[in-house]
Amino acid sequence: SPSQRLGGAAACRRVRRAGLAARPPAAMPCKVYAHLDIQGHPALTLPVEVARPEEMQFGIVKQALLRHCAAQSAGQEPIDENTCCFWNQDRCPIADRAPIAIHAWEHNDFFLRPLPEGADGAVAGALAASRKERGDLSYYYAHDRGHHSL
Repeated sequence: SPSQRLGGAAACRRVRRAGLAARPPAAMPCKVYAHLDIQGHPALTLPVEVARPEEMQFGIVKQALLRHCAAQSAGQEPIDENTCCFWNQDRCPIADRAPIAIHAWEHNDFFLRPLPEGADGAVAGALAASRKERGDLSYYYAHDRGHHSL
């Protein structure tokens, strides 16, 4: 019958009963290139083989790169891991807790650079003025529509 040739519902039920239900595929192993791009430090690149990119986080790669940099540049002041993060090729910062698989799809080059401005807790502009005036609840005040419906 046509349904058997195409797999059909019966075939899907047999697969599920056998415990072979389709599971999302695990991300494939990949290689990423961690580049040091911090002023005052020599440019370095560390290729990193990542067996499970869906589980490994950028923070692990950052620590490996910083250890590699410390070993290569003895006598130079070490880089504080709390002052930098990886950036992608589009110059967007990447959180340390982000899995490699989220960003390693087209380009596998990541650049360790200083944190973006304001990342150290300093907030600029209207949000800073609002926080100064209203405290941490300023977000809720800013979104109070004065009982007007949306």
